Amino acid sequence: MTHFWVKPDKLNPVVVDKDVNHTEFRDPTAAWWGKDGHWRMLVGSVRKRRGIAYLYGSKDFMTWVQAKHPIHSKGGTGMWECPNFYPVSVIGNVVGNPVKYVLKNNLDDTKFDYYNVGTYMEDKDRYVPDNTSVDGWGGLRGGVQNYRVGVGPFGLLTLATQNLEEFTPVFFRVFKSPNKHIVLLCSDARSSSLKSDLYKPQFAVFVDVDLTVDKKISLRSLIDHSVVESFGAGGKTNILSRVYPELAVMNQAHLFVFNNGTEPIVVQNLKAWSMISTDIK
Repeated sequence: MTHFWVKPDKLNPVVVDKDVNHTEFRDPTAAWWGKDGHWRMLVGSVRKRRGIAYLYGSKDFMTWVQAKHPIHSKGGTGMWECPNFYPVSVIGNVVGNPVKYVLKNNLDDTKFDYYNVGTYMEDKDRYVPDNTSVDGWGGLRGGVQNYRVGVGPFGLLTLATQNLEEFTPVFFRVFKSPNKHIVLLCSDARSSSLKSDLYKPQFAVFVDVDLTVDKKISLRSLIDHSVVESFGAGGKTNILSRVYPELAVMNQAHLFVFNNGTEPIVVQNLKAWSMISTDIK
């Protein structure tokens, strides 16, 4: 953990690309350590409607050099925001087993996340999506089909006013399928603010949990003035939403538990903490 950070006066900005519009060059990933002893990271960008994830390398984490080619790009997709790039194991644990890499981007045009899966050749700094993994606009986004609603929605109303003029629900929905239960963790920002000119998306992700074995599911939410980040099933999945309430601020922001389904839900434990504000000097 970093306890102290000294701002390098002679190295700001840290990464510079004079050939790119500065408003279209942002959102670096967390850097990763390569087998060759160099750091690497991606930066989102766009050029003539071609979405780009530029690759940068560094020996000392201070001076960064752009690679000869982007890690990936796709014509007609617009600005790529918040890129992410990470390995996933094909069999078992990532360590010592074959892996595939996931390249994730948020498209500024649609405000949705898209990703594909492929092979990363580290010695060449080249990433090639699998021919079975849809690239660009068709990138995978989850949906629910052929399932019957079983339980819920149930969860928390965060950043809520007393009379519910504003609230941001974070909740589970459980669907019945022929072989098992399908669990979704959802967040819905449509009622998060009375302001009409805001982007208020809905999100849903699958939760890898077997309710026939576990019999219960946990939800942990970290709530700030404009951020609600929630973790389902002990952190197996999470959703982060940016919200900008007009009324539900400071002492007017409340937290409620709800169940809008027809089946009863038992809350075994409910704990809430209020964090002390950071003393910035």
